[in-house]
Amino acid sequence: MKVDFKIIALAIMTTILFGCVGTIQDANNDLSKAADSTDNIKLTYSGIVSAVPIANDKVEVFFPQSELDADSTAYVIRYDGLQVPIYVYGTSLRPDYRGLLRFTVSGLRIDTTYTFSIQVRDVKTGVESNNTATKQVKTFANFTANFNGITEVRNLSGDEGTTGIQVVWVPAEIKGGIQKDEIDPIEYQITLIDGTVLNPGSMNDTAFSDPVRKVISAGADKRSVTINGLTPGRKYFVQVRAIHYGYSQFSADRNYLLEKNTRYLQISTYSDDMSSINFDESTFRLTLPPGSGGLYSLASSWTTPEGNFDHYRLYYTLQGATSLTNYLSAEDGDAVCNGTETLNNAISCIPVAANHNLNNLITGLEVNKTYDVVLAICASLRCDKSKRIYTSVFSQTTTPAVADFQGIKSIDPAKSITNLDQITLNFDLPNFLSGNISGYILRYYGNDPSNASPFSVNDPDVINTTGLSLLPYNVMTDTSITITGVDPLTTDQYCFMLVPFSYNFDGSKNFGDTSGIVPKCVLPAIKGPNKNQFPGIDLDASSCDVINSSVTLKWNAPAAGIFSNYEIFSVNDQPSFTFSSAVDYANNSYERLLLNSTTTNYRFIGLQPGKTYRFGILTYYSSIDGPIRSEYNTNLFSCSL
Repeated sequence: MKVDFKIIALAIMTTILFGCVGTIQDANNDLSKAADSTDNIKLTYSGIVSAVPIANDKVEVFFPQSELDADSTAYVIRYDGLQVPIYVYGTSLRPDYRGLLRFTVSGLRIDTTYTFSIQVRDVKTGVESNNTATKQVKTFANFTANFNGITEVRNLSGDEGTTGIQVVWVPAEIKGGIQKDEIDPIEYQITLIDGTVLNPGSMNDTAFSDPVRKVISAGADKRSVTINGLTPGRKYFVQVRAIHYGYSQFSADRNYLLEKNTRYLQISTYSDDMSSINFDESTFRLTLPPGSGGLYSLASSWTTPEGNFDHYRLYYTLQGATSLTNYLSAEDGDAVCNGTETLNNAISCIPVAANHNLNNLITGLEVNKTYDVVLAICASLRCDKSKRIYTSVFSQTTTPAVADFQGIKSIDPAKSITNLDQITLNFDLPNFLSGNISGYILRYYGNDPSNASPFSVNDPDVINTTGLSLLPYNVMTDTSITITGVDPLTTDQYCFMLVPFSYNFDGSKNFGDTSGIVPKCVLPAIKGPNKNQFPGIDLDASSCDVINSSVTLKWNAPAAGIFSNYEIFSVNDQPSFTFSSAVDYANNSYERLLLNSTTTNYRFIGLQPGKTYRFGILTYYSSIDGPIRSEYNTNLFSCSL
């Protein structure tokens, strides 16, 4: 049985344990002092009405509500032998059917007479009443179950909730094992009365029977029971008591008693009238999921209806294919909601549990299509037309917004001698949670970023007259795009703007909000590696051979930058080495050696003993404007022979 529980709050305050009393008493020390200073203030309260023993260690006391606000009220319970009074705040209590408040005093001694009194205290002023009312009772002479009574009563979901309820309790204390202890529960007795005929005062009056009073038994291992066969839309009162093992042994003794707690809860069965379901249709939301999910799915949310229902169903169809409202008004539909409807295969159905009213997805949809959606609230498992209400038609198109994009961050010139006509645009990935992207359109502004009529480089709907093109890229993962066709020798800058787009349902492009994207420019000059890309000689791998008067230099190929050769510089009998002097061809102190770009080591032989040689290396590229070298580095190698 599928149950959607509506929890009914306890009507009666749970017993406050003595472990908490000291704290409450301590908190009121100042109030006691305040009372001493308010001699002229009187607080009238009639006091305790009755005290009823319900077990060997428990007494229920009943008392009227104070005229003070509940927030300002504490009830002070005293009995003989109690050193610290019990303080019960008014906000924790609820009146019973007679208008009286009830509190269970526990931890008492078996077969003992107690005299109870109850005063009321204004917690704001500390003033306390001073009535003389008392009630004297005696606890049971035999042990009983240690049980606090009913905990919850719940409505069942759907049709079952019109004629049935579930009663829940916390089990009584168990002391024994294989051999039962006297107080161990062996059975629970659940009593239900018709609240339109009887009041809780008749709960245990055996003069009344079914249908106005039902008594149901449950095993000791049970924690709840379902009561069926009730009347729709009817008010009921429910009580639970425990029968203990000792009673099964001594029930013949008329003085041997069961625990007799009077705690009860009230509940009403659901009405079987569909008009009792109250749903605010304006709370229904049909939206697109984040990012590209909106291409293939819809998300729906709504507030929970008031009243009895079993589950929800989402019916949907392509707009124009059929009428959802005509179908739901004329047909019961499939008993099981699971995909395409048998009676109309243009309509699909998704079941939704009664407690799942947020972010329900309709998936497997077509891109850029408009769908009609109706929410049905079903009062029965089958959801036939007499047992459901449904909303108006809501529509949504599977065309999400364009994802947020910050544009080009930087532009790199050519990175390789074989691709001097290429530059690279760098950017951060779009925020795919904010929308979808089908691709990027590159706009070329010439050398003027303020150009009001930029050229499109890769728009399939526009002829490309720029001579530029884009290399393939992955829109979901790539953070750079390479442009080919630039002139590496030009003295004019190139200016670009990268704009994301997505396709609309009619095939047109949606560029979203591009106000935050601006053009970026670059002069595509040929640049050698910087000192990080090419740090020069590998000092650890290079060596000085004094015996053979030779030097072996080693280096690693650059990580980036344009070059066609390596240029090694050497000088001897000089106190220092500087690249600025080395690249000056007028300086005859330096020797220069040009190697091809695939070489990463070189050995100098036949060097003169007694001299000190110093070496450095740069990359080299010959242009019409002169050599282009890598940035000067600090990895200089020296060898004293």
